[in-house]
Amino acid sequence: MNSAENERIARVVRLARLLDLYGELLTDRQRQFLHLHCDEDMSFSEIAEEFGVSRQAVHDAVKHGSDSIEHYEEKLKLLSKAEAAPKAAEISRPELSGSVTKLQDLYERLRRSGGIIYDASSITRDLGEIIAELTRLSSPTNEESTNKA
Repeated sequence: MNSAENERIARVVRLARLLDLYGELLTDRQRQFLHLHCDEDMSFSEIAEEFGVSRQAVHDAVKHGSDSIEHYEEKLKLLSKAEAAPKAAEISRPELSGSVTKLQDLYERLRRSGGIIYDASSITRDLGEIIAELTRLSSPTNEESTNKA
């Protein structure tokens, strides 16, 4: 992937996360079109065809919706705070960073699925691995048990 593609993906992921936080503050149409564009990866043309509107109408709704949620984030900083929380956990408990990253990835996969899961085996496997890792990290080591005795 080139840097332009990486930037586009980062922008879409950011918009999707902002939409999760501030979507209820948008008009129904803005929220719907942004969801289809960011979460379902539909083009403006595909959305326009599905709703029987012009591509320009979709572009305008997505642009105004994007501008609005960016404005809300600028004022309220909910996404910035949410992104800072895992980083603080990683600093204070670096051994948890792998589990936190895996949970964030799993969350994104589930969010992008829109609640429709055809095969839950990979999600179940990933959750099992995370649970095992967290259990291992939270149980006392032999040294700790010896010190307590």
